[in-house]
Amino acid sequence: MNNEVLNVIKRRRSVRAFLPKQIGSEELSAIVEAGRYAPNGGGEVWHFTVIQNKGSLEELNRLAKQYAATSGFLWLEDLGRNAAFYSVYHAPTVILVSGDEQGVCSEADTSAATQNLLLAAESFGIASCWGYFVTQAFLTEEGKAMRGKLEIPEGYKVYSSVMLGYPAGDVPPPPERKPDTVTYIR
Repeated sequence: MNNEVLNVIKRRRSVRAFLPKQIGSEELSAIVEAGRYAPNGGGEVWHFTVIQNKGSLEELNRLAKQYAATSGFLWLEDLGRNAAFYSVYHAPTVILVSGDEQGVCSEADTSAATQNLLLAAESFGIASCWGYFVTQAFLTEEGKAMRGKLEIPEGYKVYSSVMLGYPAGDVPPPPERKPDTVTYIR
C-alpha cells in the first residue's frame, strides 16, 4: 500500500549532525502548527518554545552538561564532561516541548505533539532528532532562572526537545523492524 503519511513515518530518521543553515519561517510555522494539532487528553496543556538564537542554545547546552556531569548516572556524567559533545547537535532550531505539570496526561500529550513535529519536519525534507538531554538544563538553579528568559510558562515542565535543520551528511535508511513485535487477536 502506498500512502504518503506512512512513507513519511517510515523514512524519518534521527539526525545528530546538522548544517548551520537555518530552516525557513514558512516551514517552521507549519511544523509548529502540526505540533499544536496533536491528539491530547487534557485540553492542549502544552507549550512550544522555538529557539533559533545561538547564544541561548549554547547556554542550554552548558547547563544541561553541567547537570549531567554530576547526575549520578555514569553515561550521563561521561557526556557532561565530554568537551566535544553538544547536546542539541548544532541544530540551528530547537523546539522545547513543555506541558502543565498538573495536567492529567501532559507527558503523553507532549509526546504526541513531539511526534507530530518530527513527522511534519520530515514531510518538508527537514532533518530532526527527538532529544531529552537538553531538558536537564532546567534541573539546575541557573536553568530554573533561564525558564523566564525563554518564556516557559510557570508550572510547566520541559518534557522533550526537537532539533531541526538540514543534515550534515547522508541520512541512513531505516533499519528492518523486528518481526515479532505484533500480536493480532481476532
